[in-house]
Amino acid sequence: MGRVAGVVGLMVVMCSPCAAQVEIVECGNSPAPPAQGVCEVTAGDANLLVEATVLTKRRVFRDGHLLIDPTGVIVCSGCDCSGRPGFATATRVTCAEGVASPGLINLHDHVGWADSPPVDHGLERYDHRHDWRTGARGHTEIYTPSTTNSVAGKSWAELRHLLVGTTSMAGSGYAPLFLRNLDYSAHLDGLDESPLDYSTFPLGDANGTLIAGSCTYPNPSGPDPGEIFLPHVAEGVDAEARNEFLCLSNADLPGGLDVIQDAALVHAVGLTPTDADRLRGRSGSVVWAPRSNVSLYGMTAPVSVLKNSGVRIALGTDWLPSGSMNLQRELQCAKELSEIYYGGAFTDHELLGMVTWEAASAARMNHSIGNLHEGWVADVAIFDGAVGEDATAVVDAGTADIVLVLKGGLPMYGDTPVMEALGAGAGQCELLSGCLDGKRVCVTREGVANGLTLASLSSSFTNYPLFECSGAPTNERTCTPFRDEGDGIDYDGVPTASDADGDGVDDGADNCPSVFNPPRPVDGFVQGDEDADGVGDACDRCPTANGETVCVPFYIADFETGDDTEWERVEP
Repeated sequence: MGRVAGVVGLMVVMCSPCAAQVEIVECGNSPAPPAQGVCEVTAGDANLLVEATVLTKRRVFRDGHLLIDPTGVIVCSGCDCSGRPGFATATRVTCAEGVASPGLINLHDHVGWADSPPVDHGLERYDHRHDWRTGARGHTEIYTPSTTNSVAGKSWAELRHLLVGTTSMAGSGYAPLFLRNLDYSAHLDGLDESPLDYSTFPLGDANGTLIAGSCTYPNPSGPDPGEIFLPHVAEGVDAEARNEFLCLSNADLPGGLDVIQDAALVHAVGLTPTDADRLRGRSGSVVWAPRSNVSLYGMTAPVSVLKNSGVRIALGTDWLPSGSMNLQRELQCAKELSEIYYGGAFTDHELLGMVTWEAASAARMNHSIGNLHEGWVADVAIFDGAVGEDATAVVDAGTADIVLVLKGGLPMYGDTPVMEALGAGAGQCELLSGCLDGKRVCVTREGVANGLTLASLSSSFTNYPLFECSGAPTNERTCTPFRDEGDGIDYDGVPTASDADGDGVDDGADNCPSVFNPPRPVDGFVQGDEDADGVGDACDRCPTANGETVCVPFYIADFETGDDTEWERVEP
């Protein structure tokens, strides 16, 4: 783990590089398993006590307690909440094999396309989003009409995400029903936080402007005052994609701006190690959308470089035409890439963090949502622990493995016996069918003001299913890297005896033989090695420091409150 030093009331952890430092706490409460199902409810008052494995950023409390007050705020999270007010009389949700996670946070979607099926663009891959958006530079345009640009349609989008445990989303649109809309101040559902300033075209380049070497974009802009910037930046693998980052991060360039302080950059595929250092120095984050990136560009954001550089990574689904239908599928794509192509760069706990605590930190809402700590709102998703231990139960979950979803302590979706025992039964929360037979979701209760029911939504949006029972959803886009555009970058993503990472470069010539790092146009059609030390950027612990092999980021974490300071970069 590296060096560890103690400070009164705090723990200082230094490592090279830092993986998530997770303490496993065996609480020993050993609740009795229910007669059937994963959880059972014992009636009490308006306080709610969840007995399950409780996942937090730095600790996992096996057989722990999560106590929620009648206002939907967490009172206690840990091994023993028995001394807290409300514990003795609380309604108990006992889940001996259940795993309680923070409600999932999706920091990137476009809800206006929630009924637009995935588009099959064959083996064609692109260099920049304007290539597929507009058919630029001889490419085939991908036609993606909006299909859900209405309250009902956006409700359909939110409902699809709710069913896998999502409670918050930045979706470039909203429906005031199921999820917290983090990019709309009026729809934060009571959070005392600044909204995200979601920008799809922060350079005003919706017309398809492609520039390298200058900043003469139509209308560059930054966030509204007091808001956290969430812009699409560097979505592509060429110099034109990277140029977007340069022109939004350097006011010294003619026409350039410096608007990335605290920003969460969506996609950021075309970044280099120097860019990662600059972003980290501005306390910025990246919202990773691996499935959509791999499908469109044949590769994705340089996440191993971002991690080694200390850049926070969140996760988003992008949209249905080229991305994942929900965070469950996006997590599983990210895990596949990590295990097969990135040398196991991310643990399941770290992947979970990308859709909970790290996502909340990227949105600067990490004192309200994203973790199960005292004082946070009770956005909670309970998963079937038979799927896997601790965070694995969330990351590997199947469609039917979500047992209960609470938003601010209010039951939104879950197993029918649990929902009914919590007062969310017939007349408010409809029964589902198929592989979700035996579960209820509260469409009528939440949609009454808009006249929406599960039946009305299901009959209105028929182009793509609400959920998928058979594993991979219908026509889901690939998560396997592939590229052959006649530019010398050629790989099929299949590891072989002579190319262990499947990036098209034989191991003997590969500067990162066990970490996927194909040549990129932005790197001059060669494997990136920014500090020219012979170790490729993708596997270099210090990709901008020639001769150095260890960088030491560190954090200070107060385990009692879960309140973490910003990471700071410390050179060895």
